[in-house]
Amino acid sequence: MKWTTAILSIIVLGLVGLGIAVQASISNVQGIDLNGDPHHFLLQQVLYFLIALVLCIAIAVINPEFWARRGVVVLICIAILVALVSVHIPGLGKITKGSARWIYFMGVSLQPSEFVKLGAILVMAWWQSRPGCLNDDFKEGALIPCIGLGVVALGFLSQPDFGSVVMLGAVNVTIMLVAGVRIRHLMPFAIIGLVALVMLIANDPERRSRVTSVLHLNRDR
Repeated sequence: MKWTTAILSIIVLGLVGLGIAVQASISNVQGIDLNGDPHHFLLQQVLYFLIALVLCIAIAVINPEFWARRGVVVLICIAILVALVSVHIPGLGKITKGSARWIYFMGVSLQPSEFVKLGAILVMAWWQSRPGCLNDDFKEGALIPCIGLGVVALGFLSQPDFGSVVMLGAVNVTIMLVAGVRIRHLMPFAIIGLVALVMLIANDPERRSRVTSVLHLNRDR
């Protein structure tokens, strides 16, 4: 377990270091144009990293059983709903390029969907690992969890944020399969989800153009 933690930490720190190095090399001109400081975005990135590092350490020392408490799970579910609604509250959420994905509070901008995805993973892991949970049962193993995922997916689509929907489905379906949920129980929901996603993309000019540009690379050089 210690080796696994060490390897994971090295990988994460390596990716963070690479990101900061890239940020330092490409943000100078934009920093001068927008803020008059070539190091503005670099310092901002380093500050966010330090905040994230403190939060990671704080969460790491919490007993994992804490997240399995029913009261904590209920609070996470409430926080998920509040986060999904917050981007649509006038004065708090901000629409950028037709998407309402960010909230601005006391000079700080946050993307609630990132926290929602983590919360959804915690709730799904708790549900599938409850004592006496019948993961191979259609209702307990597939129906109730998929309804919950559907609610969160609708919240993402209202922004709209198709990427988060795909990530939400991929990670949580993987958790369900590892927990022992039967594939035949998941298939109806998977088909419904894929059909709905294809229809939404087909009716969205911007996202449809992204797909067609990949299929016609020679035309869209």
